[in-house]
Amino acid sequence: MNRSAVLYAFGLWAVWTLATWLLEGRIETFNRPDALADRLIYTLVANLLFGIIGAMVLLRWLLSAAGSEWKIAGFGSLGRDVAPDFYPA
Repeated sequence: MNRSAVLYAFGLWAVWTLATWLLEGRIETFNRPDALADRLIYTLVANLLFGIIGAMVLLRWLLSAAGSEWKIAGFGSLGRDVAPDFYPA
């Protein structure tokens, strides 16, 4: 296993964990019923941006850097991976 791939994955995990703490844990977003906007920001930034899209981009970048064919790993075009309903097969 490539050592830099593990470091990049750990770095993404650290950024996601920091975003989770800043947007949810530090201000206790889920303990306040009136914090609807805070929960939306937390969900979009920490979970969607870093957790899903960041992981997809990192995985795709690491696969292409390793010389692997990313289509064999199950990836399609970027538009089809992100919004499959708008990009039919």
